[in-house]
Amino acid sequence: MDMLPSDDQRQIVDTIKDFLRNEAPVDRLREFGAIGNPDAKLWPQLGELGFLSLGLPEDKGGVDLTAAEEMLVFQQFGYNLVSLGIFGILLGARVAAFAGDVELRDELLSGGIRVGVANHCGAAGGAREYHLFEADEADWILVLDTKAASLHAREDFENIRRV
Repeated sequence: MDMLPSDDQRQIVDTIKDFLRNEAPVDRLREFGAIGNPDAKLWPQLGELGFLSLGLPEDKGGVDLTAAEEMLVFQQFGYNLVSLGIFGILLGARVAAFAGDVELRDELLSGGIRVGVANHCGAAGGAREYHLFEADEADWILVLDTKAASLHAREDFENIRRV
């Protein structure tokens, strides 16, 4: 079994590596006083290049590549310390696509809206509590738990405390 990347996979890696080297060098994170997510400006460009829809089936609006190609792209995101918001957008687009919400899926795949990520961390007074990531400027929140992933409007989250 050949475990090395194919020529097509190397081309995908080279393309995303060049893009990130030019548009998202690690130095961007050293800017003093930067507020917000500096990577959000990348989402529309990544959408235009097709990187937000790599693993989605064609009939769901995607490029229909495998988890191997997505893993290679995410590896490059990791090398360049790309924001967790990219994960929210990619998985959020899948949730929308498989739920049949074509309009939301297309907005997500275009990189035009932001998605934060939440994971359940307990309950207090009968209400579920979540850790929120990249949520301040998000339009949607992707909620992850052991059984499912779901999208919720940002305003559905109340009583947010920063710690």
